[in-house]
Amino acid sequence: MFETSNQLLIFLVCTSCGLASGIIYDLFYLIKYVFPQKFVDAILSIVFFCLLAFMYVMCSVLFEFPSFRVYMYFALLIGLLLYVKSFHIIVAFLAKRLYNVLKKVRLKEDGKAKEN
Repeated sequence: MFETSNQLLIFLVCTSCGLASGIIYDLFYLIKYVFPQKFVDAILSIVFFCLLAFMYVMCSVLFEFPSFRVYMYFALLIGLLLYVKSFHIIVAFLAKRLYNVLKKVRLKEDGKAKEN
């Protein structure tokens, strides 16, 4: 029998997992930026997808999901896309602002050091 009572809740939980995976993706992106070698990129990509799978399995056990359904996969993707198209932009903007402020402070300190 097809049960629809919890599908919206399951969809929202899977979307939340996708949003959380976006945060993990940003952390891995910082590591990729520091270590731009291709093998590091490959290893981090594998680790990212393993963590995503682990997170999904833990949520499915914790919330007692039924067997895998296609809409769960799409909810994960939608959550990741929501992160990339919204929160990621905000985080990138704030990181850029912080970088520019720190750069100005450093330039002022370097100017004062040269004067002395």
